[in-house]
Amino acid sequence: MNYRFMIEKDPELFYLVRAVINDWDPINILFTVDEYDPEVGNIAYLLKKKPDMSVNDLAEEIHEVFTRWFNDGIFQYPKESCLPIARKILESIIHAG
Repeated sequence: MNYRFMIEKDPELFYLVRAVINDWDPINILFTVDEYDPEVGNIAYLLKKKPDMSVNDLAEEIHEVFTRWFNDGIFQYPKESCLPIARKILESIIHAG
């Protein structure tokens, strides 16, 4: 998924997800605001496809996205560590709604 597609399709969702992921900075590489945009685009796309996603499902998807993008063992977090991030994303969406 090209993240630019999600910026055009649903910019509010994209930027909400981006804010949470950038705040988390799971790889400690945040030098520019768009550092995680490919991953953010994937996560936003999944949320767009399934807006009623549970916290657990979203945490699993976040883990899968980062494991896939950083497949050299760079992303070292267990799935459970993605739960607070998923919760924060879903809460941000609710508050923005």
